[in-house]
Amino acid sequence: MSSSTTAAKNDAVAYEINVAKTANQLIDHVVSGSRFAFETNLVWKATVKPCSWYNDVVSLVETSGQVERVNQTKAWKQVTSSPPRSFSALSTSSVPQEEALVRHVVGHSAKDDLVVCVDAFASNCNRAFQQWWCHADGNTRQDLLKDLQALNQQDDRRLEQPTLLDFNDSGDDIPDESSLIRFLARTPLYTTQVATRTELRALLREFRLSLDLSTSTFRQWWLTGLHPREKEVQTRLQALGILSGDGTLKDPFRWNLLALFAQSERVETNSQVVADPVDRASDMVEAYEEDVARTAASFIHCINTLGRGHIGVPCD
Repeated sequence: MSSSTTAAKNDAVAYEINVAKTANQLIDHVVSGSRFAFETNLVWKATVKPCSWYNDVVSLVETSGQVERVNQTKAWKQVTSSPPRSFSALSTSSVPQEEALVRHVVGHSAKDDLVVCVDAFASNCNRAFQQWWCHADGNTRQDLLKDLQALNQQDDRRLEQPTLLDFNDSGDDIPDESSLIRFLARTPLYTTQVATRTELRALLREFRLSLDLSTSTFRQWWLTGLHPREKEVQTRLQALGILSGDGTLKDPFRWNLLALFAQSERVETNSQVVADPVDRASDMVEAYEEDVARTAASFIHCINTLGRGHIGVPCD
């Protein structure tokens, strides 16, 4: 591994640590007793940071569920009322076989009894979910049912059959595109909660942290460029038909689950196609080795049967 590659990976790790540390410092400053916290110092620090740094810090603060903006200004105050589940808390929830569950629910009419629908999924050989569902407490069950109910009451345009566009796994659009699509599809309940640009940044941070630095270039790519990278990701997801809207209060993001699942299936198919030539080559090598061993055994048998003077005589 070259020194420049190692340095780039170290920078990617240091970046995420610094983003989390800065966000936590601002949150702690507000929660510990300060009436307000202002972003003046944050803006100043951003002048010597990567373009995405400021937005990433702010997204962590906004989605923490602990503080909120003061009348849409650059000042922050502690959340005084009982907040809904924070975006960060939702991201850490774990529903086994979530993708398969959502596919099952989306495939049924919104008029179907949701509890019956989920119970049917649990009993249909989905053992991991079945065990989780049986042992989950009442609040956890209710939270899941609420999320599924909201999903089933979406505008029909979100669930319309998509026109498939080719995704690009070569990195010409965004690096690790196939990994991003699979990440979004694996946790559709979490993904479809993303309605604002701030939440999209938080989601993309979860994706970055899930990547293996030894094989992925997305995290290094995120630190480069003259503009924050989330806009490029947003544009690409919109081009694929997965995402619509602008991420604002007037025009929040809307997710097309059928398009997301279709692109995810295409990723899986393409991965298998790429793997097939390798598998065929492996089969050829194995067949060759077996043929060599069989021929050698036959040759030795000839020697033992006919004697050394008949080595040139074929046995077959």
